[in-house]
Amino acid sequence: MRTCALLLLAASSIVGLLGCHPPTGGGGGACPDPDDPGVHYVSQDPDECALIDFVCAEGQRLMTEPGCGCGCIDEESPPACPDPGDPGVRYVSHDPNECALIDFACSPPEELFGGECGCGCVGPAPETCPDAADPDVRYVSHDPEYCHLVDFICAPGEAQFSDACGCGCVGPALPVGRTQGK
Repeated sequence: MRTCALLLLAASSIVGLLGCHPPTGGGGGACPDPDDPGVHYVSQDPDECALIDFVCAEGQRLMTEPGCGCGCIDEESPPACPDPGDPGVRYVSHDPNECALIDFACSPPEELFGGECGCGCVGPAPETCPDAADPDVRYVSHDPEYCHLVDFICAPGEAQFSDACGCGCVGPALPVGRTQGK
């Protein structure tokens, strides 16, 4: 009997590879869409499903729609990729294989992200750049990459900044991230 079930399972797998889909209607309504990446059919044949024992992975639930076959459905959809156009998103790499080899850290309050989209840091949108024309603002550089390489010290009473605008010092009359007139 077990051999017959395995043969039926193998046959249904071959049929699935040929592009056949489970029925779109069963006793309980519409069947889950087999083209949905969150739907994982084990078999398309409800009679075969009665003979098969399987367990869904963590984060999945058992497909129970009558007449639809059997399998598992992801409980939550995969996370969306952070938008590279968002000013608070910084990709280190778009290649997940490369991400596994890269050693990098995010600066607080940024948080690390990684997955099929790549890896990088997500944080709040950068604040407004300090106004270079303000006498209380002294830029060391406007190049953020250079700012990661250079060490500098601000005068007593000044606050250091290093962000997408560059790096430098802001005098006591102007808080970090603020521009004149705000």
